Parts: sequence; structure tokens; C-alpha cells
Amino acid sequence: MRIAVVVPDPEFGSQTVKIVQDAGHDPELTTDIDGLVGLLAAEDFAAIVADLSVDGVEWAEALADVRPDGVPVLACFPPIEPDVRAVALEVGLDQVVPRSRLAREGGTLLNDLLDDK
Repeated sequence: MRIAVVVPDPEFGSQTVKIVQDAGHDPELTTDIDGLVGLLAAEDFAAIVADLSVDGVEWAEALADVRPDGVPVLACFPPIEPDVRAVALEVGLDQVVPRSRLAREGGTLLNDLLDDK
């Protein structure tokens, strides 16, 4: 399945792409919301994986605005900013976990999210 990956940090972006690949999916990486809008306009994606570590509240709100209906979002946040998680859940992102948990369990979390879709 095609998975859109939105991660501003190149190193964590590469790690997240590998997590998605290891889970058996085909990731497409972009570093910002504008890039995600371009990806979503060009093709269909089964899910979005996003890092909310930079401008977390704004990114969570933007993700909620641009994601197509029925496309689940798995997002991570920095644990020192619990307000980011609260806003992300409030605006309707499906699952929001600490960044370290995404790094450890991202493939399982993504597959479980897709199974629930």
C-alpha cells in the first residue's frame, strides 16, 4: 500500500521510511504540509504517517484539513509537548504516539491502523 510520510527532519524521515517499508508498504516521503498536498493531489494513499515535532499544533490542524476522507493518520509528537498530542486527537488524527514509540513500534502501529480502517 502507498503511505505518505511527512517528516521535516531528514534523519528521522529516512528512519520512518524504513519503518514503513519493513511493514510491507511503499512510502513516499515529503518534508512539509505543502509537499503532502502535492502528493495527495497526484495519487491515492492508504494512510499518512506524520511527525509533529516541528510546529506540532499547526501541523496537526493542517493534516486534519488536507487529509482525504477515510485516510487514517498515524502521528508522533515530542513527549515534552503533551499539548500537541491533545490537539492532534481533538482535530481527528487517528493515532498519536510519542516519537520514540513510533521508532520502536511504527510498523505494527501502522498495520493495526490499516486493519481497523
